[in-house]
Amino acid sequence: MESEMKVDVNKAFDLTGRVALITGASSWGIGSASAEAMAEKGAKVFLVARREEQLKQKVEEFEKKGYTAAYAVCDVEKEEECKAAVDKCVEAFGRLDILVTSAGNAGEAPYEIADEFDTDNWRWVHSLNLDGSIWFMKYAWKECSKHKVGSIIFISSLGAFTADGCAAYCSTKGALRSLTTHFGYHLAPFGVRVNSIYPGYIATDLTKEAFLNPYSSGNFIERVPMGRLGMPEDIAYGALFLASDASAFMTGQGLIIDGGQIIEGRGFLEYEG
Repeated sequence: MESEMKVDVNKAFDLTGRVALITGASSWGIGSASAEAMAEKGAKVFLVARREEQLKQKVEEFEKKGYTAAYAVCDVEKEEECKAAVDKCVEAFGRLDILVTSAGNAGEAPYEIADEFDTDNWRWVHSLNLDGSIWFMKYAWKECSKHKVGSIIFISSLGAFTADGCAAYCSTKGALRSLTTHFGYHLAPFGVRVNSIYPGYIATDLTKEAFLNPYSSGNFIERVPMGRLGMPEDIAYGALFLASDASAFMTGQGLIIDGGQIIEGRGFLEYEG
C-alpha cells in the first residue's frame, strides 16, 4: 500500500525552537552568513569567535532584526575554551542542536616546496582548522543528540579534493572530509547527522584581499565556469539545508558549492556561442 506523499517545504526548513552554535562568526563570511540564515528560519544562534567587539556588533545587528543571539569569545585552538563556549551556549539557551565549524585559516602561501614543510605553519593551520573542529564536536555532540535533531556541519574546502592551497591547509580539509564519513556513521544511531560543505572561491573578510583585488581576481574567476566568485550566502543556504529537516535523511555526505570550479579543466572541447 502506497503511503500518501506530503511535501511541506516551510516545515522542512523551519528551525524554530532549535539552537545553533557557529564558530568563526564575527566577520563578514561564511560563519556569520550561516548564523543569519538559521536565525531567519527561527533558530537561536550562538556566535563564537576571537574578537569580542565584532561579536557584540554582530549580536546587536541580529537583535535589531528580531533574532535571538548570544556570543562567547573563544580561541578554537584551545580545547578548554571550546568546552566553555559549548557550556555557555547551553546555559544561555537551554539546549544545542546545530554545530557549524567555520573558524579556520588558509595558512601561509608557499613560494617553494620547502615552505610546505614549515613546522610553525603546519601546527598553526592544524590547530585552527582541524583541532578546533574536533574540540567543538567533542563537547557538542551529546547536547546535539538529546532531541534527535542534531546536525553537525564542517566547513571544509575544495582543498579536500585538490592541491589548491598549501599542504597544511589541504590536509586539514581532507581530514574533515574523512571525519564527516567516520562520524556520520558512528553518530547516526544517536540522532546526530554529520555533513560537510566544500566551498570554492568565496569572497569573505579572509579572502577578499586576494579575490577582490582587480589585479588578481580575474585569475580566480577564470577558473569558475559560472563566471563569478561565490558569496557567503551561497554557502549559508547550503548550511541551512544541512541544519534543517530538509536533509533529515542525509549524513556522512558533503555539498560542493563552487560554481563548477571542481570540474574546471575536465572538459576538452571549446564551443562558440
